[in-house]
Parts: sequence; C-alpha cells; structure tokens
Amino acid sequence: MVHLCTELSSALTEIPAILKGDLSITPASGAGSNVTRPENERRKPKAVVFGGGIPDEEVRQVKEAVGEYGVGMVWCRIKPEDTKAAGGPSPEAIAPLVKKALREGGL
Repeated sequence: MVHLCTELSSALTEIPAILKGDLSITPASGAGSNVTRPENERRKPKAVVFGGGIPDEEVRQVKEAVGEYGVGMVWCRIKPEDTKAAGGPSPEAIAPLVKKALREGGL
C-alpha cells in the first residue's frame, strides 16, 4: 500500500494531489509505504481501494476530485462481509481481498 487515507477530507486533497504528481504529499493517516520513502522514491498509486463501509456519495466525491487524473486507475471496494469472513480488519486479512478485487477489475 502506497498511501492510506482514513478521512474523506484527506482523500479529497491527498489522492488528487498525488495522482497529479505531487509526491511531496505524505498521508495524514501516517500509513503507507510513501511515509518512509524519500520524496524522490515515492510512488503514485495504481489503484484506489475503498472499504465497503464507505458511502457511495463519498466514493463519488473522491472520483470527482481526482477527475482526469484517475483515468487508467483501478477503483475497487472491499465488502465488510468479505473482510469479516477473512478474519477481520487486519492487513493479513485484507491484502488477499484487495488482490482479488484488483484481479477482477474493481468497481
């Protein structure tokens, strides 16, 4: 995971900025591999993954904020019931769900 947002306000500012190429952006959440990388080694995300509990309206807002910079991105959503069935909200449980969603093409 390159960049993690846990609040809508962060997602609305950070995701568009990083997709536009502003790699000085670090996640307000303090999570993601870009946190520990020097700015010149940071990566742009290739996919945006939403937890299933995120309202459709918030997904729409993030997509709208990203606009043309989201072309070619994979957008996916992980269902809460899948997370629960996988053992709960932990990186070990969620990682295979994200990989599966990405293989299936996202939203």
